[in-house]
Amino acid sequence: MAPVLQFSVLCDDVGRSGEGKLIIYGVFEAIASTAYPATHRACYVCNRWTGATGPHRERIRIQSPDGRTTVVDGPETSFTLADRTACHTVVCRLEGLTFERPGTYRVQVLLDDQLVIEYGLNVQDPQAGSPSVPGRAPATRPPLHD
Repeated sequence: MAPVLQFSVLCDDVGRSGEGKLIIYGVFEAIASTAYPATHRACYVCNRWTGATGPHRERIRIQSPDGRTTVVDGPETSFTLADRTACHTVVCRLEGLTFERPGTYRVQVLLDDQLVIEYGLNVQDPQAGSPSVPGRAPATRPPLHD
């Protein structure tokens, strides 16, 4: 039986409280730039696994909007779940991401070389405007650094 992915979060940073609780800072689904190619210095993908036993391998990959180019293929992280109630959190730092053009890039989480989940990362030009989410004010984010 394969582990269950409890959550996958794209964020600015991850830490621990004094009591050992996981703290996730700056969860986001979009980044902005007015010039391309654009470089994003660093971000994290934080994943928690449970519901299985044994050794496993996780890897994060980000694909271009057309799926033809891999923007980043993160390092493989090995972990072992002692029993089905055990949890393991994998935090992957991704550095120097280069986005050639605006679009919806795909964050992919692979476990034991199998795609478990894929979700969008919208790279957008704030001057071009973007569709808003009903019931939510548009987010303002600082532009990426060139």
